[in-house]
Amino acid sequence: MKLKKIVFNYIRAGILLIPQFGSGIEKALFGLSDEKAKEDDHKELLNAIREQNKQIQTEIQDCKDIRIIFVNIISDISKDEICSLFDKIGALQPKIIDEENLGVHGEQLLNSAVQNYKLSKLKEELSFLYPDSLEKPEKNANETLNETILRELAAASRPLLTWPTTVGKDKWLGREEANLIEDRISSNEASITLILGKPGTGKSALLSFVARILIEKGFPVLGIKADMLPRSVTDLHKLQEYLCLSNPIAESLIGCIADKPPILIIDQLDALSELVDRNSERLNVLLNLIHSVAKTNKVHVVSSCRWFEYQHDVRLTTIDAERIDLTLPHWEEVEIVLKEAGFTVENIPEETKNLCSVPFHLKMLLDLKASDASSEIPTSFQSLLEKIWRQRVLTGDNASNRVDLIEHLSNKMEENEELWVASAFADKNPVALHELQCANILKFDDTELRVGFIHQTYFDFARARLFAKGEKSLTALVLDKQDGLFVRPILLRVLAYLREANPKMYSEELSKLWETEDLRSHIRDLLIDYISSVENPDGIELSCLLPLFEDQKQRYKALLSVSGSSGWFNAIKGTVIPEIMCEGAEFAHLFIPIFSRAFAFAKEEVLLLVRNYWFKDVSYDENILNLLIYLKDWNQEAVDIVVDIAKRHDSRYIPQLAEMVSQSIPELASKIIRADLDRRWDSAIKDESEYKPSPSPETDEAEKAIYEFNYSRKNIFANLLRRNQGWYDLAVIAETSPKPFIDHVWPWFVKIVEKIVSEPNAFFISYQRDSSLETHPERDGVSEDLLIFALKKSIVDLSCTQVDSFIEFFNANSESSFLAVQRLLSIGLLEIVETHPEVILDYLSSDPRRMTIGDIYDQHKYTKKLISAVVPHLNEDQIKSLEDLATNWTQYHEDNPEWPPEDKIKRRKWDRQDRLRILRAFPGKHRSEQLIRLIEIEERAFPMLSDCDSEFSGVHTVGSRMSHEQMSKAKDDDIINLFKELTDDTEWDHPKKRRDFIGGSIQASREFATFANESPERASILIKEFIPGQQERPAGMGIGGLLMSNYSPSADIFDLIDNLVKKGFSTSEFRRDVTNGLSERARRDKGLPRRIINLLEGWMMEDEHPKLDDNNDNDEKDTTDQSILWGGGGMFMYPGGRDLFVQPIALGYLAQEIPEYSGFAAFIEKMLKHEKHPKVWQITFHWMKFLFDWDIEKATQYYNQVLRDYPDIAEDKIGIIAFGDILQLIPENPIVQDWLMQIGSKDSVLSKQAFGELLMLYNFRNPDDQWGREQLEGILNNSQFLREQRGVAFAASHNWHHLDYQSTCTEVLTRLSTTEDEITQRAISNVFLHNEIVPIKADSKRFIETVINNDGILVKSAERIVETIIDYTKNEPNIVAKICSRVIEVGKNEIENMGSHYSFVAEPIVSIALTLHRMECPYREMGLVLFEKLIESDIPYARQALSILDNKPLADRYPMRMRRRRKKRRK
Repeated sequence: MKLKKIVFNYIRAGILLIPQFGSGIEKALFGLSDEKAKEDDHKELLNAIREQNKQIQTEIQDCKDIRIIFVNIISDISKDEICSLFDKIGALQPKIIDEENLGVHGEQLLNSAVQNYKLSKLKEELSFLYPDSLEKPEKNANETLNETILRELAAASRPLLTWPTTVGKDKWLGREEANLIEDRISSNEASITLILGKPGTGKSALLSFVARILIEKGFPVLGIKADMLPRSVTDLHKLQEYLCLSNPIAESLIGCIADKPPILIIDQLDALSELVDRNSERLNVLLNLIHSVAKTNKVHVVSSCRWFEYQHDVRLTTIDAERIDLTLPHWEEVEIVLKEAGFTVENIPEETKNLCSVPFHLKMLLDLKASDASSEIPTSFQSLLEKIWRQRVLTGDNASNRVDLIEHLSNKMEENEELWVASAFADKNPVALHELQCANILKFDDTELRVGFIHQTYFDFARARLFAKGEKSLTALVLDKQDGLFVRPILLRVLAYLREANPKMYSEELSKLWETEDLRSHIRDLLIDYISSVENPDGIELSCLLPLFEDQKQRYKALLSVSGSSGWFNAIKGTVIPEIMCEGAEFAHLFIPIFSRAFAFAKEEVLLLVRNYWFKDVSYDENILNLLIYLKDWNQEAVDIVVDIAKRHDSRYIPQLAEMVSQSIPELASKIIRADLDRRWDSAIKDESEYKPSPSPETDEAEKAIYEFNYSRKNIFANLLRRNQGWYDLAVIAETSPKPFIDHVWPWFVKIVEKIVSEPNAFFISYQRDSSLETHPERDGVSEDLLIFALKKSIVDLSCTQVDSFIEFFNANSESSFLAVQRLLSIGLLEIVETHPEVILDYLSSDPRRMTIGDIYDQHKYTKKLISAVVPHLNEDQIKSLEDLATNWTQYHEDNPEWPPEDKIKRRKWDRQDRLRILRAFPGKHRSEQLIRLIEIEERAFPMLSDCDSEFSGVHTVGSRMSHEQMSKAKDDDIINLFKELTDDTEWDHPKKRRDFIGGSIQASREFATFANESPERASILIKEFIPGQQERPAGMGIGGLLMSNYSPSADIFDLIDNLVKKGFSTSEFRRDVTNGLSERARRDKGLPRRIINLLEGWMMEDEHPKLDDNNDNDEKDTTDQSILWGGGGMFMYPGGRDLFVQPIALGYLAQEIPEYSGFAAFIEKMLKHEKHPKVWQITFHWMKFLFDWDIEKATQYYNQVLRDYPDIAEDKIGIIAFGDILQLIPENPIVQDWLMQIGSKDSVLSKQAFGELLMLYNFRNPDDQWGREQLEGILNNSQFLREQRGVAFAASHNWHHLDYQSTCTEVLTRLSTTEDEITQRAISNVFLHNEIVPIKADSKRFIETVINNDGILVKSAERIVETIIDYTKNEPNIVAKICSRVIEVGKNEIENMGSHYSFVAEPIVSIALTLHRMECPYREMGLVLFEKLIESDIPYARQALSILDNKPLADRYPMRMRRRRKKRRK
């Protein structure tokens, strides 16, 4: 105590030394003191300094530093910063903070620091927050620009950095999101991160903490508290001025880039949202700042926002950020804080834990405890508020005035339906206003012209207390204000308060409201929601809700509303629940929400209900499994239910449930697996009994082989191993509890193997094999989800962790005659080789079959592994015995004297080779001299012997004998000789090396084409050596490679082609390969020489393919559900004959600097005389259109003749699209009309729709043409022209965005809007798909108002329509409200299904409803009606939005789904 007094007086003495101002500051901080006391204190100080140790000197230096800081900041420090400093040092805040006398609080702060030994902590905080205030040096003229920027950024960031980050005794509640933010910053050059969370979850504390950490790590940081920005900040320049930055903000951030990138942190964007602050431009300023720094790709941006504002303020969704959901702190950390504060936390209910885990609530609790040590954790949020109210409002001499002011202000807010009122309303009680402001109950806005509660919760609570006095009628208020949403949170808070404080009044008010017939649906729904949330319903509450369970329409809503309430569950578990459970499986889904939440407090009762009322009926099985997905705390009963169902029902939930059980009760998960496997086994046995009978003995061997391949009964059982059936976590379960897994699954596996193995081999010494790859536990490129891999992992884990159990398992199975079993046992043995080598030695020695434990890739694989592993752990005698065993081993049962001599020689050779492979497994340093000599002899006898004796070599790619890389290194003669060996007739197969997977001429020629592209000079020389009729394939592919290479001049290649042709190269394959290359060369050289074009034309004339009868009908003729001209296209199969020559010929003429149109026209005229195949003409059409640039009349003539002579050209999409391309180029309308009539006269669906689409194109071009109008009118007026109407609709919807066509398109689409044809409906809905925004004006209004009356069109386009109109809500509220109302009405069933695409419309409709409701009458009512429709449809998203609006402290019943960002579409 003596030291505290000394240090405290030293501070006072130091302040008195300040020139001019010292005496005044000392008086402000510490008050007056007599001279005698000062003198005594001074002497005591000097004595203490002489007597105390170095620690005292440190404390005194801290005081000096703090004195300097306070001198520098006394005029700048704010109320919030003083409060923050109290929190930082773990000191109790004053109940009232007087902003005009902060010096008084400085005295309190210093006192607290000294008394709690926190001087050094206080100095650290002050130095960090006010780094320039520790000293007041002269302005440094040598300060660099970077140092200036960093200093200014630190000063500007002070409001964020001073925000409290800890609770209790300086405790930071660990948030995983802080690490996520740091990881993003450290792993990216630039990033934008948006922290989203509910109110009170600690977003500001998180960002303050992150900012401090980043600064400590050397990052330049600019932190902005958006909620503290004044309204005067209307652009970036004014923001710069407010932040006191010398340079523009983006420039400042980029200007300080050095070793680490700068960080921009913006807290509480939601405070500037339109939903909170309608008139502010500040949000736009900050968004512009984010967008501007994001463009630099050099700055990291971190911001925070509340979920609700992010979802419903479209400006916030423009931030292209990585979103992170802020979760609440873990209860374990909260528990520590509460215990340190002195709270008793044992056995508190889950709801109270949730209450305490919200940082905002936790701080309330700690403040209570700090001012009243006897405080305990309240049982409810209402109790917590009541205690705070008594402490901050009702304590003190002026309490009645404070209460009067609160009632007066809250009455005005209720009357105006605003949470802010003019501060003038408080003029009569200035003292009370000041006190409530200091007590953190009221606050001014940044203009200081309006006053409001510091949190909406306090406003609601104030109204609740007022109604509890009985001075006002809650029912009267609700009925008066029910046409708005503002009354909802008041109603909730008042009911909650009355229920605890005045039960009699509560019952009266609730009864009145419930019995009011004209109560609006949103209020009645709110009452249901409130009543169902109470823990222990009383009589009045039961009488309100129970009748709803008998109403089919209300039942689901009622069940959903009471989910999570233990009191309601207990009230209806014996009556309502069993009754509805028995009504049929189609209603079972109603119980998923209530039962899943009841698991937390009534697990045994839920399981009993399921067992008694659902389990006996298999139709409920899927519902039961779906329900159990939500179970976290598993027990034997729950597992038994799953096991019993798995035995009889196949479900995707079963693997998932087994994995969940493995996390809770690992030893029981395998029971579920075995039950599922047994069901599959039973099914396979049944299939086997119904399988196609085996062929009779006298059946032909070929037919027997076919039967064995296609109908082998072994496949039935092998398939059980081949398919994972959704068991993606099987291996994980196996590793979690290996012994139970083996106990349950192994016997089933052995049964399967027994079904698929071959008979014992009478010739070879071996185990019984199977032909299934699924019994091989080690193979590459195969998913490890299969059962065999899970068994392998369980065996390995068992042998590593429970050796005795493994050996017991091994002994029980070691005599199995199945190779699949022995493989797995060997893998387990490898894990115990160091501790139990004798077990492995005995295993290898006791059965000659153990020398052939392998797989199809290596028949001795595991034998060799065991030998290699065990030998180093054996003594010499043991090694010698193993060597003798391997040396004398043979793979044959006996040496039959009747074998032919050549067979005996072969078999002895094969025996020696297999023995050598085994002997190689003995480690070199452990081999005996005899073994070394034997191996040397055998290696000389069989040089290059593969170490694997494979019965199957796997799947291989058949490649070329020589790759293009090898060709580049080979001699010319080697390449020539290669193709002498691989002549064209070898095609895919090498004549001698087929079994070695070496291909023939085709593979080698492809490699040669690549070689020619990379080495054109050499290739051109080699090609000259090729012989016609033998090497035409490599010659053609080689020429193709040359033409596509950078080789020049082209003339040399053209000469080479001429020479080859003269030599006799003439196969169709040669010509096509050359032709393909010429197309690329024509583009590069801008045309082809006439001699090459003539050559191509000659080849085309000589090619017989395609033949006319090859023109197969197109599958698209009779089926189309999308636009032909503007749809997704289709598949067009090139015939692969004459059509291939069209492109290089066309390019040869048309790609020239001055296109040779006359030459190409002459080519077309030749085709008109000879070419009759429609598909060749379809290819040609693409090139013919260029002739319109030369001679329109002739081009028209050519097209006209083709369509007349070959009408089938318009029988599929490519031909129709070609006509669409040229319609606008034809000057003569009668010709186009004839073409269209010819297409429309065909009877296929495709042609009819094409006529409609092409006719619309014609009308776009000729809006005044009488023929076009008449044809269109005929289609629109006659429902028999359904297929043509589809075409018209597709064309109109796709071209609606063209302003010149919009009026025509609107007319067409409006007249078709009553259609019931689904394809036409889809076509009309495409208006919203093809256009980014459909501006709401005369045409669009007429169109939209018409189409929304067609249910089919509306369902197909609802999401796009709603996205389009959301931005027009304020300008066109009537049509927007009408559209939304229809969308809800038509898609009620779809919109409430969270898995439906249609459900996405709920989110923007909620935003629209909010906007409408904020507008004046009658639009306010429209918004409320929309909300009521959403609620009546039971849209979870709407309920979530209202929960936030209602300010529910723990509203978390429905998950808030992320609003999808609107994609940019083609304009």
